[in-house]
Amino acid sequence: MCRDLIHEVYELFEHPEYIHLGMDEEHRPHYNGFEHVAYRQGELYWHDMRFLLDCVHDTGAKPWIWSCSLFDHTEEFLKHVDPKEVVISPWQYNALYPEHFTPITSRDTYIRFYSQERFKGMNLTYVEEDPFYVTFREKALPLLKEGFSYIPCVSVNNHCDWNAPDMMRYFKENAPDEQILGYVTAPWFATTEEHIKDFEETFKVFAPAKEQYYGK
Repeated sequence: MCRDLIHEVYELFEHPEYIHLGMDEEHRPHYNGFEHVAYRQGELYWHDMRFLLDCVHDTGAKPWIWSCSLFDHTEEFLKHVDPKEVVISPWQYNALYPEHFTPITSRDTYIRFYSQERFKGMNLTYVEEDPFYVTFREKALPLLKEGFSYIPCVSVNNHCDWNAPDMMRYFKENAPDEQILGYVTAPWFATTEEHIKDFEETFKVFAPAKEQYYGK
């Protein structure tokens, strides 16, 4: 079924250069609070990734996935996937430079989120001290030396004005141009009338950041 769908997508979209497979957030923390959970792990995850990557390769397109498994399980990922055969979207939705970091006390949603048991004892002051963001800063640039190509992803979902400009500055100043294939923005809001302002914010933030670091 997966192979058929991938081949159908390739034809419907007139032979795109890339096909995005997702492959993100398949681990326990993302399922806390759900009453029924099913997700892959261990060898099953790598078996399924190999199968899906091969399905995309068979069409002539290049597979594109999120950075979660690469950053969280780097050694295993490199055993199963050649850096040249896949495009990675590293994603994070807050600031990257300390002068722009967001205090946890700045929003009620952050206060509630970081009151979870798993964050107790970390003594976090800024959102960007979250282990997820620390891992991003530790892994994103060094892994480019393995030969990966990136399409970094930004978002207005956290309403951080510095997310897009910091992300583009970070990779423009520190990464080889030929390994950054472009950028993508994902609002992560429902496409309904009530979220029109969120989509407007997406374009108002993304376009000026791109122009600032890459020109018109």
